[in-house]
Amino acid sequence: MTTNTQQLNRVNGQNWSAGLGNLSRMEVAKWVKSRQGLIHLGLWMLIINGLMAIIISTAGEELEAGQTIVSASIEPFIGITSWFTAIGVSVVAMGAIVGEKRSGIAAWILSAPVSRTSYFTSKFVVIGFFSVITMVVIPGLIVFAELSFIPSGAEVGEISILPWIASVGALALNVVFYLSLTLFLGTVLSSRGAVVGIPIGFVFAGMFLGGVLPEGIAQLTPWAVVSPLAMELAEGAKDVTSYVPAISSAVWSVSLIGASIWRFNREEF
Repeated sequence: MTTNTQQLNRVNGQNWSAGLGNLSRMEVAKWVKSRQGLIHLGLWMLIINGLMAIIISTAGEELEAGQTIVSASIEPFIGITSWFTAIGVSVVAMGAIVGEKRSGIAAWILSAPVSRTSYFTSKFVVIGFFSVITMVVIPGLIVFAELSFIPSGAEVGEISILPWIASVGALALNVVFYLSLTLFLGTVLSSRGAVVGIPIGFVFAGMFLGGVLPEGIAQLTPWAVVSPLAMELAEGAKDVTSYVPAISSAVWSVSLIGASIWRFNREEF
């Protein structure tokens, strides 16, 4: 009698990393072996690049003194991208932990020789990577092309690739923060509505509080990574006010990830 082992994968790693490779491949398959990745990319190109195409094509009609199509289009790009992607990644991740806990899938997966840290890490890394690529990087580079090469928006010398990439990096940090927040809430709450509602509420809070907080405090909030940091970088400012928002946003994200792993390892199934 022979045994078919083609579907079996050897689990490598000990302690926290046990099963990380297999779990990561399973998460990646959700994006690349189905239509999910293409659907997400198409959706975000439609939202961000579609809206920006409209803005760029109409920006020349109401320019203020000294303003160009490029300069008039940068603020809408930062606002549209940061707002929609923060909400979007929260929606994408809201069921990653809660949904599988409630359905029993998490308990079933964790009955195998895999660690809870690997389970959480695989979700964070894979969702984060594909969300950043589809929501920020590709649409952001397309907008750069729109501003650089479309005749109606090609003011030579106004926009350069390195500052733009740095701005896209700041917007990616924004996505990572909201992903970290959503996954953390998934480890402490059992309601999908609360898991997605709190990050969305946090987005709106930033719209109202970001401009009224004392500067020293505002620089330490995740909101500052969008404005002023991403805005200044996209505009190619020679003197960026401060890189503290990038550091603080990264610290907030790492702290939320650490708290998520700590909490998830104490979850009862």
